[in-house]
Amino acid sequence: MPNELWTRGRSVDCSSSRQFSFDFGLEGDEDLLLRSLNGSVDLRRSTSGRLEVTVTLLDHLASSGIEKVITVLEEREPFVVVRSYYQNSRVEASVDYDIAVPESSSLSFAVEVVNGSLSAEEQGISLSMRTCNGSISGSGLTGPLRMETRNGSIRVKGKPALGSIRTLNGDVEAEVGSIEADGARVSTRGGEVRLLLADSVQADLVARAYSGEVVLDDLHLENLHFGDSGLAGRLGGGGARLYVENVSGKIVLSSRIST
Repeated sequence: MPNELWTRGRSVDCSSSRQFSFDFGLEGDEDLLLRSLNGSVDLRRSTSGRLEVTVTLLDHLASSGIEKVITVLEEREPFVVVRSYYQNSRVEASVDYDIAVPESSSLSFAVEVVNGSLSAEEQGISLSMRTCNGSISGSGLTGPLRMETRNGSIRVKGKPALGSIRTLNGDVEAEVGSIEADGARVSTRGGEVRLLLADSVQADLVARAYSGEVVLDDLHLENLHFGDSGLAGRLGGGGARLYVENVSGKIVLSSRIST
C-alpha cells in the first residue's frame, strides 16, 4: 500500500478557517473505516474517481479557541482508518465529514460514530453505517447494506442487497432490492417498520410484531401462515431468511417498487 494512502494528514487553523479538504486515490479492493466521536457523516458519489474528504470543525468548538485539527489515514489491517484528532494530542476531534466515494464494486466503507446523523447518496459499494445517537438515511443505494442506530430513524431508498437494519428507538422505512446470501434482519423496539420489496426479492420471510400488527400491502406470499405475533411465508419462491421484528409497533410489508 503506498505511503500516500496511510500516512497523509492535513491540519487546519481555525482562527482563519474551520474547514479543509483533501483527496487521494484508491487501489481497488480497499476496506475503509471512518471512526468519529461527535459529528455527522455524509457520503456521496465521487465524480473525480478519487476519495474526496472535507472536514469541518463543529461550530461550538470553532468559536471556543480550539486552533488545529489533523485528519490522518492509518493502516489498521484489514482497514484503512480515517480519524481526526486535536493537534498535538490523541484526543478525538468533533468534526463533520463530507466524503465523495468512487464507484467500485470491490470497495467497502464502514462508518462508526457515537453521536451524529449519517447519510449516503448514490452508492453501489458495500456499506456499513453505525451510530449510537442519530438518524441514518440513504438514497440511490444498490450495494450490500448494514445500518444500525440506538436512537433514531432509518430510511433507505434504492435497491440495496439487505444485510441488516436495526434501531432501538425509531421508525424504519426501507426499499429492498435483494437479500444477502446469509440472510437479513430488520428490527426496532419502538416505532413502525415499513419495507418496500422489489419484485426480484426471494426470501423465506418471518415477521413478528409483539405489540402491534403485521400488514401485507399488495404483497403475495406462498405457504402463508399466521402465528400469535405475526406471520411467515415464501416470497418470490423463497431463498435466504428475512426476519422482521418490531417489539412495540406495526410492520407493513409492501411490493410498491419494481425491478
